[in-house]
Amino acid sequence: MRLIGHARAEGWGFVQFPDRIRLVRPPYGALDAVDVREEDVSAAIAHGGFEGCDRHFGAWRDLRSFLLDEVRRARLEVPGFDSDVDHDVVIRNAPESALEEYIEKVEDELIPGGMLAEAEYVLGRILANSERIGTPLLRRAAGLAGVVSKESAIARAQLEEGYSQEKEIARRFPRASSKYSAARIAKTSKRVARKKQVLALGC
Repeated sequence: MRLIGHARAEGWGFVQFPDRIRLVRPPYGALDAVDVREEDVSAAIAHGGFEGCDRHFGAWRDLRSFLLDEVRRARLEVPGFDSDVDHDVVIRNAPESALEEYIEKVEDELIPGGMLAEAEYVLGRILANSERIGTPLLRRAAGLAGVVSKESAIARAQLEEGYSQEKEIARRFPRASSKYSAARIAKTSKRVARKKQVLALGC
């Protein structure tokens, strides 16, 4: 199996098998994976905060261990922060000019780059030490935190919708689901519905 993309801080990953691509997520059980299309992978990497990847694994446990390790690493590898120091201490002792640079990095690099978890972490550390930060800078950080929260919710909802759709299709059309992907069944269902035809799928 081949990992072709992942959201490091979330532990989600796109895994390519010989006959399909699956989106997996913690805790990585049988119900925590759905079939996706190549265009879904491309869109997630371009706009959904996923990173492209090309790693091969011989066993499921190795893939799972890698994804969980990446979650831990992502929490420490925030651009602009040294992973070997206490980030709250850094914020409490940094001049406002440095804090402004952190906020600009969030606004100009992390959010546009889809690095929402990292942006949330940096802003969270700044807001957690708000008692020593000037009001204008604090308002700016709070505003960006709201943007990150909204974008994260949208991205997560889109992925969750895929899981819900897969489970519902598998429940309603078990025989069809054993032969075709949920995405293909959903696409066919919508096309048939538009034409006002009867969808004949064996159950």
